[in-house]
Amino acid sequence: MTSIHMDTFQRPAPYWLRRAEKCKQAGDLRRAAVLERHAARTDPGYAAGPASYALTLRQLHCYEASNREAFAALAYDPSRVALYGLIGQNMIALGHRQEGLDAFSLYFNAPDDGQTVPAPWDGDVYEMEEAYWEPPVKRRARLNGLMHMILSRMARGDMDGASRALQRARRAPFQAPYARRDELAALWHERAGRPQEALRYVRRALRLRPYDAQLSASAACLLGRLGRAGEAASALTRAAVCASTPADELLVCLASEQLGAHEAAYAMLSRSLKRCSGRYPVLYDLAVCLLKLGRLEEASRSIHLCRELDPDDVPGEVLFNRVMDMETRALTPEQVRAEAASVSYYGSLNEEELNRCLKPVTQAVREGPGALAAAMAADAKLRARFLYMLALPTDWPAKLLPSVCAAMPPEDAQRLLRQVLLADPRGSLTKRVAMAMLVSMGAPAPYAVWQDGRLGYVDPTQPPPQTASFYQRMITRCLNRAAALAQDGRFMPWALARVRRMSESERFRLIADRRKVWPLALSIRYRCERGLPPQRIDTMRLNAQDAHALKSALHMLRGLKEDNTHEHY
Repeated sequence: MTSIHMDTFQRPAPYWLRRAEKCKQAGDLRRAAVLERHAARTDPGYAAGPASYALTLRQLHCYEASNREAFAALAYDPSRVALYGLIGQNMIALGHRQEGLDAFSLYFNAPDDGQTVPAPWDGDVYEMEEAYWEPPVKRRARLNGLMHMILSRMARGDMDGASRALQRARRAPFQAPYARRDELAALWHERAGRPQEALRYVRRALRLRPYDAQLSASAACLLGRLGRAGEAASALTRAAVCASTPADELLVCLASEQLGAHEAAYAMLSRSLKRCSGRYPVLYDLAVCLLKLGRLEEASRSIHLCRELDPDDVPGEVLFNRVMDMETRALTPEQVRAEAASVSYYGSLNEEELNRCLKPVTQAVREGPGALAAAMAADAKLRARFLYMLALPTDWPAKLLPSVCAAMPPEDAQRLLRQVLLADPRGSLTKRVAMAMLVSMGAPAPYAVWQDGRLGYVDPTQPPPQTASFYQRMITRCLNRAAALAQDGRFMPWALARVRRMSESERFRLIADRRKVWPLALSIRYRCERGLPPQRIDTMRLNAQDAHALKSALHMLRGLKEDNTHEHY
Protein backbone atom coordinates (compact mmCIF):
# COMPACT_ATOMS: atom_id res chain seq x y z
CA MET A 1 0.00 0.00 0.00
CA THR A 2 1.45 3.33 -1.02
CA SER A 3 1.66 6.15 1.50
CA ILE A 4 -0.01 9.46 0.76
CA HIS A 5 2.22 12.55 1.05
CA MET A 6 0.45 15.54 2.65
CA ASP A 7 1.87 18.98 1.84
CA THR A 8 1.43 21.27 4.85
CA PHE A 9 0.13 24.79 4.45
CA GLN A 10 2.49 26.07 7.16
CA ARG A 11 4.91 28.60 5.66
CA PRO A 12 8.19 29.86 7.15
CA ALA A 13 8.59 33.39 8.51
CA PRO A 14 10.45 34.79 5.43
CA TYR A 15 7.47 33.86 3.24
CA TRP A 16 5.08 35.95 5.35
CA LEU A 17 7.55 38.83 5.47
CA ARG A 18 7.74 38.89 1.66
CA ARG A 19 3.94 38.97 1.53
CA ALA A 20 3.95 41.81 4.06
CA GLU A 21 6.45 43.78 1.98
CA LYS A 22 4.13 43.56 -1.03
CA CYS A 23 1.28 44.89 1.13
CA LYS A 24 3.47 47.80 2.23
CA GLN A 25 4.30 48.63 -1.37
CA ALA A 26 0.56 48.67 -2.07
CA GLY A 27 0.02 51.02 0.89
CA ASP A 28 -1.87 48.53 3.09
CA LEU A 29 0.03 48.83 6.37
CA ARG A 30 -2.65 47.12 8.46
CA ARG A 31 -2.58 43.98 6.32
CA ALA A 32 1.23 44.07 6.45
CA ALA A 33 1.10 44.25 10.25
CA VAL A 34 -1.15 41.17 10.38
CA LEU A 35 1.26 39.17 8.21
CA GLU A 36 4.35 40.35 10.10
CA ARG A 37 2.73 39.47 13.41
CA HIS A 38 2.11 35.96 12.09
CA ALA A 39 5.76 35.74 10.98
CA ALA A 40 7.00 36.92 14.40
CA ARG A 41 4.81 34.38 16.22
CA THR A 42 5.70 31.57 13.80
CA ASP A 43 9.46 31.89 14.33
CA PRO A 44 10.49 34.28 17.16
CA GLY A 45 14.13 33.35 16.58
CA TYR A 46 14.10 34.84 13.08
CA ALA A 47 15.39 38.36 13.80
CA ALA A 48 13.78 40.10 10.83
CA GLY A 49 10.24 39.11 11.89
CA PRO A 50 9.89 40.95 15.23
CA ALA A 51 11.93 43.91 13.93
CA SER A 52 9.70 44.35 10.87
CA TYR A 53 6.55 44.00 12.96
CA ALA A 54 7.78 46.59 15.49
CA LEU A 55 8.65 49.01 12.68
CA THR A 56 5.24 48.62 11.03
CA LEU A 57 3.52 49.21 14.37
CA ARG A 58 5.46 52.45 14.69
CA GLN A 59 4.40 53.46 11.17
CA LEU A 60 0.82 52.83 12.31
CA HIS A 61 1.55 55.12 15.31
CA CYS A 62 1.11 52.23 17.77
CA TYR A 63 4.17 53.29 19.77
CA GLU A 64 3.34 51.29 22.90
CA ALA A 65 2.84 48.10 20.91
CA SER A 66 6.01 48.76 18.91
CA ASN A 67 7.99 49.08 22.13
CA ARG A 68 6.41 45.90 23.49
CA GLU A 69 7.43 43.90 20.43
CA ALA A 70 10.94 45.39 20.39
CA PHE A 71 11.43 44.60 24.08
CA ALA A 72 10.16 41.04 23.51
CA ALA A 73 12.67 40.63 20.68
CA LEU A 74 15.47 41.90 22.94
CA ALA A 75 14.40 39.46 25.66
CA TYR A 76 14.58 36.63 23.12
CA ASP A 77 17.99 37.73 21.83
CA PRO A 78 19.81 40.55 23.73
CA SER A 79 22.28 40.96 20.85
CA ARG A 80 19.63 42.71 18.69
CA VAL A 81 20.85 46.11 19.87
CA ALA A 82 19.80 47.81 16.62
CA LEU A 83 16.24 47.79 18.02
CA TYR A 84 17.23 50.49 20.53
CA GLY A 85 17.10 53.04 17.71
CA LEU A 86 13.44 52.19 17.11
CA ILE A 87 12.75 52.16 20.86
CA GLY A 88 14.28 55.63 21.18
CA GLN A 89 11.96 57.06 18.54
CA ASN A 90 8.95 55.45 20.22
CA MET A 91 9.95 56.84 23.62
CA ILE A 92 10.27 60.36 22.20
CA ALA A 93 6.85 60.06 20.53
CA LEU A 94 5.32 58.92 23.85
CA GLY A 95 6.85 61.86 25.73
CA HIS A 96 9.51 59.77 27.55
CA ARG A 97 12.32 62.10 26.56
CA GLN A 98 15.04 60.85 28.89
CA GLU A 99 14.37 57.20 28.05
CA GLY A 100 14.51 58.12 24.37
CA LEU A 101 17.94 59.71 24.74
CA ASP A 102 19.12 56.70 26.76
CA ALA A 103 17.97 54.36 23.99
CA PHE A 104 19.77 56.48 21.40
CA SER A 105 22.95 56.26 23.48
CA LEU A 106 22.69 52.46 23.61
CA TYR A 107 22.08 52.42 19.86
CA PHE A 108 25.06 54.63 19.02
CA ASN A 109 27.44 52.81 21.38
CA ALA A 110 26.48 49.34 20.15
CA PRO A 111 28.90 47.48 17.84
CA ASP A 112 27.63 47.15 14.29
CA ASP A 113 28.90 43.53 13.99
CA GLY A 114 30.07 44.24 10.47
CA GLN A 115 26.57 44.88 9.13
CA THR A 116 26.67 46.51 5.71
CA VAL A 117 22.93 47.23 5.51
CA PRO A 118 21.74 49.77 8.12
CA ALA A 119 18.47 49.40 9.96
CA PRO A 120 15.50 51.05 8.16
CA TRP A 121 15.17 53.60 10.97
CA ASP A 122 18.90 54.44 11.11
CA GLY A 123 18.71 57.81 9.35
CA ASP A 124 15.75 59.01 11.40
CA VAL A 125 17.54 58.26 14.66
CA TYR A 126 20.32 60.77 14.01
CA GLU A 127 17.84 63.49 13.06
CA MET A 128 15.76 62.92 16.20
CA GLU A 129 18.83 62.78 18.45
CA GLU A 130 19.93 66.20 17.21
CA ALA A 131 16.42 67.65 17.46
CA TYR A 132 15.80 66.59 21.05
CA TRP A 133 19.19 67.29 22.60
CA GLU A 134 19.49 70.30 24.90
CA PRO A 135 22.21 71.19 27.40
CA PRO A 136 20.88 70.79 30.95
CA VAL A 137 19.88 74.00 32.72
CA LYS A 138 21.09 73.79 36.30
CA ARG A 139 18.85 76.50 37.71
CA ARG A 140 15.70 75.07 36.16
CA ALA A 141 16.67 71.59 37.40
CA ARG A 142 16.92 72.91 40.97
CA LEU A 143 13.55 74.63 40.64
CA ASN A 144 11.96 71.45 39.28
CA GLY A 145 13.41 69.60 42.27
CA LEU A 146 11.65 72.05 44.57
CA MET A 147 8.40 71.54 42.63
CA HIS A 148 8.69 67.78 43.14
CA MET A 149 9.36 68.36 46.84
CA ILE A 150 6.23 70.50 47.16
CA LEU A 151 4.07 67.87 45.45
CA SER A 152 5.40 64.99 47.54
CA ARG A 153 4.88 66.89 50.80
CA MET A 154 1.34 67.85 49.84
CA ALA A 155 0.61 64.24 48.89
CA ARG A 156 1.53 62.99 52.36
CA GLY A 157 -0.32 65.85 54.09
CA ASP A 158 2.71 67.89 55.19
CA MET A 159 1.24 71.30 54.38
CA ASP A 160 3.76 73.19 56.53
CA GLY A 161 6.68 71.52 54.78
CA ALA A 162 5.10 72.25 51.39
CA SER A 163 4.69 75.90 52.42
CA ARG A 164 8.38 76.17 53.34
CA ALA A 165 9.44 74.62 50.02
CA LEU A 166 7.07 76.96 48.19
CA GLN A 167 8.65 79.97 49.89
CA ARG A 168 12.11 78.74 48.89
CA ALA A 169 10.90 78.39 45.29
CA ARG A 170 9.95 82.10 45.30
CA ARG A 171 13.33 83.35 46.53
CA ALA A 172 16.53 83.97 44.56
CA PRO A 173 17.48 82.79 42.05
CA PHE A 174 13.89 81.82 41.16
CA GLN A 175 12.20 85.23 41.29
CA ALA A 176 11.15 85.14 37.62
CA PRO A 177 7.48 84.32 36.88
CA TYR A 178 6.92 80.57 36.62
CA ALA A 179 3.50 79.09 35.82
CA ARG A 180 4.21 75.69 37.36
CA ARG A 181 5.02 77.30 40.72
CA ASP A 182 1.84 79.37 40.59
CA GLU A 183 -0.18 76.24 39.83
CA LEU A 184 1.24 74.47 42.89
CA ALA A 185 0.64 77.59 44.98
CA ALA A 186 -3.01 77.54 43.87
CA LEU A 187 -3.32 73.88 44.89
CA TRP A 188 -1.74 74.63 48.27
CA HIS A 189 -4.09 77.55 48.95
CA GLU A 190 -7.10 75.44 47.91
CA ARG A 191 -6.16 72.72 50.41
CA ALA A 192 -5.47 75.35 53.05
CA GLY A 193 -9.02 76.70 52.66
CA ARG A 194 -8.12 79.98 50.92
CA PRO A 195 -10.19 79.95 47.71
CA GLN A 196 -9.55 83.59 46.78
CA GLU A 197 -5.77 83.17 46.92
CA ALA A 198 -6.03 79.92 44.96
CA LEU A 199 -8.11 81.68 42.32
CA ARG A 200 -5.56 84.49 42.01
CA TYR A 201 -2.64 82.10 41.52
CA VAL A 202 -4.38 79.83 39.01
CA ARG A 203 -5.44 82.83 36.90
CA ARG A 204 -1.87 84.11 36.89
CA ALA A 205 -0.57 80.67 35.86
CA LEU A 206 -2.99 80.61 32.92
CA ARG A 207 -1.83 84.07 31.85
CA LEU A 208 1.82 82.98 31.94
CA ARG A 209 1.31 79.76 29.92
CA PRO A 210 -1.87 80.19 27.86
CA TYR A 211 -1.00 77.37 25.42
CA ASP A 212 0.12 74.71 27.91
CA ALA A 213 -2.43 71.89 27.60
CA GLN A 214 -1.52 70.09 30.83
CA LEU A 215 -1.56 73.30 32.85
CA SER A 216 -4.92 74.32 31.37
CA ALA A 217 -6.43 70.88 32.08
CA SER A 218 -5.34 70.84 35.73
CA ALA A 219 -6.43 74.48 36.10
CA ALA A 220 -9.86 73.56 34.71
CA CYS A 221 -10.28 70.91 37.42
CA LEU A 222 -9.19 73.39 40.10
CA LEU A 223 -11.53 76.09 38.82
CA GLY A 224 -14.37 73.57 38.76
CA ARG A 225 -13.75 72.71 42.41
CA LEU A 226 -13.71 76.44 43.24
CA GLY A 227 -17.16 76.87 41.68
CA ARG A 228 -16.02 78.83 38.61
CA ALA A 229 -17.84 76.78 35.98
CA GLY A 230 -17.43 79.30 33.15
CA GLU A 231 -13.68 79.71 33.64
CA ALA A 232 -13.30 75.93 34.03
CA ALA A 233 -15.05 75.32 30.71
CA SER A 234 -12.86 77.94 29.02
CA ALA A 235 -9.66 76.37 30.41
CA LEU A 236 -10.79 72.87 29.40
CA THR A 237 -11.57 74.05 25.86
CA ARG A 238 -8.14 75.65 25.64
CA ALA A 239 -6.50 72.43 26.86
CA ALA A 240 -8.41 70.36 24.29
CA VAL A 241 -7.32 72.69 21.48
CA CYS A 242 -3.65 72.80 22.56
CA ALA A 243 -3.20 69.08 23.36
CA SER A 244 -0.48 67.60 21.18
CA THR A 245 1.11 64.68 23.06
CA PRO A 246 -0.34 61.45 24.52
CA ALA A 247 0.16 62.82 28.04
CA ASP A 248 -1.76 65.99 27.13
CA GLU A 249 -4.63 63.99 25.66
CA LEU A 250 -4.91 61.70 28.68
CA LEU A 251 -4.99 64.65 31.08
CA VAL A 252 -7.68 66.39 29.02
CA CYS A 253 -9.77 63.18 29.03
CA LEU A 254 -9.45 62.86 32.81
CA ALA A 255 -10.32 66.55 33.30
CA SER A 256 -13.37 66.30 31.04
CA GLU A 257 -14.54 63.26 33.01
CA GLN A 258 -14.13 65.11 36.31
CA LEU A 259 -16.07 68.11 34.99
CA GLY A 260 -18.68 66.01 33.17
CA ALA A 261 -17.82 67.62 29.83
CA HIS A 262 -17.17 64.57 27.66
CA GLU A 263 -17.86 66.57 24.48
CA ALA A 264 -14.53 68.39 24.90
CA ALA A 265 -12.62 65.10 25.02
CA TYR A 266 -14.61 63.78 22.06
CA ALA A 267 -13.77 66.85 19.95
CA MET A 268 -10.08 66.61 20.85
CA LEU A 269 -9.85 62.88 20.09
CA SER A 270 -11.73 63.25 16.79
CA ARG A 271 -9.33 65.98 15.71
CA SER A 272 -6.36 63.84 16.73
CA LEU A 273 -7.67 60.94 14.62
CA LYS A 274 -7.84 63.20 11.58
CA ARG A 275 -4.13 63.93 12.00
CA CYS A 276 -3.24 60.30 12.73
CA SER A 277 -5.97 57.80 11.88
CA GLY A 278 -4.33 54.71 13.41
CA ARG A 279 -3.16 55.97 16.81
CA TYR A 280 -4.07 53.15 19.19
CA PRO A 281 -4.54 55.05 22.51
CA VAL A 282 -6.62 57.68 20.71
CA LEU A 283 -8.92 55.01 19.30
CA TYR A 284 -9.17 53.36 22.71
CA ASP A 285 -9.92 56.66 24.48
CA LEU A 286 -12.43 57.57 21.78
CA ALA A 287 -14.26 54.28 22.40
CA VAL A 288 -14.36 55.04 26.14
CA CYS A 289 -15.55 58.61 25.51
CA LEU A 290 -18.31 57.40 23.17
CA LEU A 291 -19.44 54.91 25.81
CA LYS A 292 -19.66 57.71 28.37
CA LEU A 293 -21.78 59.64 25.85
CA GLY A 294 -24.06 56.61 25.38
CA ARG A 295 -23.08 55.99 21.73
CA LEU A 296 -22.49 52.24 21.82
CA GLU A 297 -22.49 51.57 18.08
CA GLU A 298 -19.75 54.12 17.36
CA ALA A 299 -17.74 52.90 20.35
CA SER A 300 -17.95 49.36 18.97
CA ARG A 301 -16.43 50.49 15.66
CA SER A 302 -13.51 52.14 17.46
CA ILE A 303 -12.73 49.18 19.71
CA HIS A 304 -12.96 46.78 16.74
CA LEU A 305 -10.33 48.89 14.98
CA CYS A 306 -8.18 48.75 18.13
CA ARG A 307 -8.32 44.96 18.11
CA GLU A 308 -7.37 44.94 14.44
CA LEU A 309 -4.36 47.20 15.04
CA ASP A 310 -3.01 45.45 18.15
CA PRO A 311 -4.69 42.18 19.15
CA ASP A 312 -2.09 41.59 21.90
CA ASP A 313 -2.95 44.66 24.00
CA VAL A 314 -4.40 43.55 27.34
CA PRO A 315 -6.57 46.62 28.21
CA GLY A 316 -7.89 46.64 24.64
CA GLU A 317 -8.99 43.01 24.95
CA VAL A 318 -10.77 43.73 28.25
CA LEU A 319 -12.64 46.72 26.82
CA PHE A 320 -13.52 44.77 23.66
CA ASN A 321 -15.12 42.00 25.72
CA ARG A 322 -17.03 44.58 27.75
CA VAL A 323 -18.39 46.32 24.64
CA MET A 324 -19.40 42.97 23.14
CA ASP A 325 -21.27 42.18 26.36
CA MET A 326 -23.11 45.52 26.17
CA GLU A 327 -24.13 44.84 22.57
CA THR A 328 -25.38 41.36 23.49
CA ARG A 329 -27.62 42.81 26.19
CA ALA A 330 -28.90 45.56 23.82
CA LEU A 331 -28.53 48.36 26.38
CA THR A 332 -30.20 51.73 25.95
CA PRO A 333 -28.03 54.90 25.77
CA GLU A 334 -28.90 55.75 29.38
CA GLN A 335 -27.84 52.27 30.53
CA VAL A 336 -24.62 52.52 28.50
CA ARG A 337 -23.78 55.86 30.14
CA ALA A 338 -24.48 54.46 33.60
CA GLU A 339 -22.33 51.36 33.04
CA ALA A 340 -19.54 53.34 31.32
CA ALA A 341 -19.09 55.57 34.37
CA SER A 342 -16.68 52.95 35.75
CA VAL A 343 -14.70 52.57 32.50
CA SER A 344 -11.26 54.20 32.58
CA TYR A 345 -9.20 55.78 29.85
CA TYR A 346 -6.11 54.10 28.41
CA GLY A 347 -3.35 53.60 30.95
CA SER A 348 -5.48 54.25 34.04
CA LEU A 349 -7.40 51.05 34.80
CA ASN A 350 -9.39 51.00 38.04
CA GLU A 351 -9.62 48.08 40.47
CA GLU A 352 -12.69 46.52 38.85
CA GLU A 353 -11.08 46.58 35.40
CA LEU A 354 -7.87 45.11 36.78
CA ASN A 355 -9.84 42.24 38.30
CA ARG A 356 -11.50 41.59 34.93
CA CYS A 357 -8.12 41.75 33.21
CA LEU A 358 -6.32 39.41 35.61
CA LYS A 359 -9.13 36.90 36.18
CA PRO A 360 -7.61 34.21 33.86
CA VAL A 361 -4.24 34.57 35.63
CA THR A 362 -5.70 34.29 39.13
CA GLN A 363 -7.69 31.22 38.10
CA ALA A 364 -4.50 29.56 36.80
CA VAL A 365 -2.59 30.56 39.95
CA ARG A 366 -5.06 28.61 42.11
CA GLU A 367 -4.01 25.43 40.29
CA GLY A 368 -0.35 25.95 41.20
CA PRO A 369 2.78 27.51 39.63
CA GLY A 370 3.38 24.48 37.41
CA ALA A 371 -0.09 24.72 35.90
CA LEU A 372 0.37 28.47 35.34
CA ALA A 373 3.73 27.92 33.59
CA ALA A 374 2.23 25.23 31.35
CA ALA A 375 -0.78 27.42 30.54
CA MET A 376 1.47 30.37 29.61
CA ALA A 377 3.52 28.14 27.31
CA ALA A 378 0.32 27.15 25.48
CA ASP A 379 -1.49 30.52 25.54
CA ALA A 380 0.35 33.69 24.47
CA LYS A 381 -2.53 35.88 25.71
CA LEU A 382 -2.24 34.45 29.21
CA ARG A 383 1.50 35.17 29.15
CA ALA A 384 0.78 38.77 28.12
CA ARG A 385 -1.67 39.16 31.02
CA PHE A 386 0.86 37.69 33.44
CA LEU A 387 3.48 40.22 32.29
CA TYR A 388 0.90 42.99 32.64
CA MET A 389 0.22 41.84 36.21
CA LEU A 390 3.94 41.87 37.05
CA ALA A 391 4.13 45.53 35.98
CA LEU A 392 1.48 46.60 38.50
CA PRO A 393 2.63 48.45 41.67
CA THR A 394 1.89 45.51 43.99
CA ASP A 395 4.22 43.12 45.79
CA TRP A 396 2.51 39.72 45.63
CA PRO A 397 3.25 39.05 41.89
CA ALA A 398 6.97 39.34 42.68
CA LYS A 399 6.62 36.53 45.24
CA LEU A 400 4.96 34.36 42.59
CA LEU A 401 7.69 34.87 40.00
CA PRO A 402 10.38 32.45 41.39
CA SER A 403 8.03 29.46 41.64
CA VAL A 404 6.64 30.06 38.13
CA CYS A 405 10.12 30.35 36.60
CA ALA A 406 11.23 27.19 38.41
CA ALA A 407 8.50 25.26 36.54
CA MET A 408 9.59 26.62 33.14
CA PRO A 409 12.48 25.56 30.88
CA PRO A 410 15.59 27.67 31.67
CA GLU A 411 15.63 29.49 28.33
CA ASP A 412 11.94 30.41 28.59
CA ALA A 413 12.40 31.52 32.20
CA GLN A 414 15.32 33.80 31.29
CA ARG A 415 13.33 35.25 28.41
CA LEU A 416 10.42 35.98 30.75
CA LEU A 417 12.71 37.61 33.33
CA ARG A 418 14.33 39.84 30.69
CA GLN A 419 10.85 40.95 29.58
CA VAL A 420 10.04 41.83 33.19
CA LEU A 421 13.13 44.07 33.38
CA LEU A 422 11.95 45.97 30.29
CA ALA A 423 8.29 46.23 31.32
CA ASP A 424 6.52 49.49 32.12
CA PRO A 425 8.38 50.68 35.26
CA ARG A 426 5.58 50.95 37.79
CA GLY A 427 7.32 48.99 40.55
CA SER A 428 10.91 48.07 41.29
CA LEU A 429 10.47 45.05 43.61
CA THR A 430 9.56 42.69 40.78
CA LYS A 431 12.53 43.88 38.77
CA ARG A 432 14.92 43.37 41.66
CA VAL A 433 13.61 39.81 42.05
CA ALA A 434 13.94 39.20 38.29
CA MET A 435 17.53 40.46 38.23
CA ALA A 436 18.50 38.34 41.24
CA MET A 437 17.01 35.27 39.55
CA LEU A 438 18.88 35.97 36.31
CA VAL A 439 22.14 36.16 38.27
CA SER A 440 21.38 32.90 40.10
CA MET A 441 20.56 31.19 36.78
CA GLY A 442 23.91 32.26 35.32
CA ALA A 443 22.40 34.44 32.57
CA PRO A 444 25.11 36.57 30.94
CA ALA A 445 25.17 40.19 32.09
CA PRO A 446 24.62 43.10 31.57
CA TYR A 447 20.83 43.26 31.61
CA ALA A 448 18.73 45.94 29.91
CA VAL A 449 16.48 47.65 32.50
CA TRP A 450 13.81 50.35 32.25
CA GLN A 451 13.27 51.93 35.66
CA ASP A 452 12.86 55.37 37.29
CA GLY A 453 12.72 57.23 34.00
CA ARG A 454 15.96 55.72 32.66
CA LEU A 455 16.78 52.97 30.18
CA GLY A 456 20.18 51.31 30.30
CA TYR A 457 22.35 48.32 31.09
CA VAL A 458 22.92 47.01 34.63
CA ASP A 459 25.60 44.49 35.58
CA PRO A 460 24.95 43.29 39.17
CA THR A 461 28.19 41.27 39.17
CA GLN A 462 30.31 44.43 38.94
CA PRO A 463 30.72 46.95 41.79
CA PRO A 464 28.93 50.24 41.22
CA PRO A 465 31.15 53.04 39.90
CA GLN A 466 32.50 55.41 42.50
CA THR A 467 30.60 58.68 42.55
CA ALA A 468 31.05 61.73 44.71
CA SER A 469 28.71 61.98 47.68
CA PHE A 470 26.55 65.01 48.33
CA TYR A 471 28.96 66.00 51.10
CA GLN A 472 31.92 65.95 48.69
CA ARG A 473 30.01 67.75 45.94
CA MET A 474 29.13 70.65 48.23
CA ILE A 475 32.77 71.08 49.31
CA THR A 476 33.93 70.95 45.68
CA ARG A 477 31.39 73.58 44.68
CA CYS A 478 32.64 75.94 47.37
CA LEU A 479 36.27 75.40 46.36
CA ASN A 480 35.47 76.02 42.69
CA ARG A 481 33.86 79.34 43.57
CA ALA A 482 36.87 80.28 45.67
CA ALA A 483 39.26 79.33 42.83
CA ALA A 484 37.34 81.65 40.50
CA LEU A 485 37.98 84.49 42.98
CA ALA A 486 41.63 83.62 43.64
CA GLN A 487 42.59 83.53 39.95
CA ASP A 488 45.69 81.42 40.61
CA GLY A 489 46.50 77.89 39.43
CA ARG A 490 48.12 76.94 42.75
CA PHE A 491 45.01 77.68 44.77
CA MET A 492 43.28 74.28 44.57
CA PRO A 493 46.09 72.18 46.15
CA TRP A 494 46.35 74.75 48.95
CA ALA A 495 42.57 74.70 49.52
CA LEU A 496 42.39 70.89 49.53
CA ALA A 497 45.17 70.78 52.13
CA ARG A 498 43.22 73.21 54.34
CA VAL A 499 40.00 71.19 53.99
CA ARG A 500 41.90 68.03 54.95
CA ARG A 501 43.00 69.70 58.20
CA MET A 502 39.45 70.70 59.14
CA SER A 503 37.43 68.77 61.68
CA GLU A 504 34.04 67.36 60.73
CA SER A 505 32.17 70.24 62.37
CA GLU A 506 34.36 72.77 60.54
CA ARG A 507 33.61 71.08 57.22
CA PHE A 508 29.89 71.27 57.94
CA ARG A 509 30.29 75.01 58.56
CA LEU A 510 31.97 75.25 55.16
CA ILE A 511 29.09 73.37 53.51
CA ALA A 512 26.29 75.28 55.27
CA ASP A 513 27.69 78.78 54.49
CA ARG A 514 24.33 80.55 54.57
CA ARG A 515 25.96 83.95 54.04
CA LYS A 516 27.98 82.72 51.01
CA VAL A 517 31.24 84.11 52.40
CA TRP A 518 33.47 81.03 52.54
CA PRO A 519 34.75 81.30 48.92
CA LEU A 520 35.76 84.90 49.64
CA ALA A 521 37.40 83.92 52.95
CA LEU A 522 39.43 81.16 51.29
CA SER A 523 40.60 83.52 48.54
CA ILE A 524 41.58 86.23 51.07
CA ARG A 525 43.51 83.78 53.24
CA TYR A 526 45.29 82.25 50.23
CA ARG A 527 46.43 85.64 48.93
CA CYS A 528 47.59 86.61 52.40
CA GLU A 529 49.71 83.46 52.86
CA ARG A 530 51.18 83.64 49.32
CA GLY A 531 52.01 87.34 49.51
CA LEU A 532 49.77 88.19 46.57
CA PRO A 533 47.90 91.48 46.17
CA PRO A 534 44.95 91.64 48.56
CA GLN A 535 41.55 90.41 47.42
CA ARG A 536 39.14 93.09 46.27
CA ILE A 537 36.01 93.15 48.42
CA ASP A 538 32.76 94.77 47.35
CA THR A 539 31.81 96.32 50.68
CA MET A 540 28.50 97.54 49.25
CA ARG A 541 27.28 93.92 49.03
CA LEU A 542 28.36 92.98 52.57
CA ASN A 543 26.00 93.81 55.41
CA ALA A 544 26.85 93.51 59.10
CA GLN A 545 25.92 89.83 59.29
CA ASP A 546 27.99 89.00 56.20
CA ALA A 547 30.99 90.85 57.62
CA HIS A 548 30.69 88.97 60.91
CA ALA A 549 30.47 85.61 59.10
CA LEU A 550 33.51 86.52 56.98
CA LYS A 551 35.58 87.40 60.06
CA SER A 552 34.56 84.13 61.71
CA ALA A 553 35.60 82.13 58.63
CA LEU A 554 38.96 83.92 58.42
CA HIS A 555 39.58 83.29 62.12
CA MET A 556 38.94 79.58 61.62
CA LEU A 557 41.26 79.43 58.58
CA ARG A 558 44.06 81.12 60.56
CA GLY A 559 43.73 78.41 63.21
CA LEU A 560 44.39 75.55 60.77
CA LYS A 561 48.01 74.69 61.67
CA GLU A 562 50.06 72.04 59.92
CA ASP A 563 49.83 69.64 62.88
CA ASN A 564 46.05 70.05 63.28
CA THR A 565 45.19 66.99 61.18
CA HIS A 566 41.91 65.13 61.55
CA GLU A 567 40.34 62.07 60.08
CA HIS A 568 38.82 62.92 56.70
CA TYR A 569 36.03 61.37 54.67
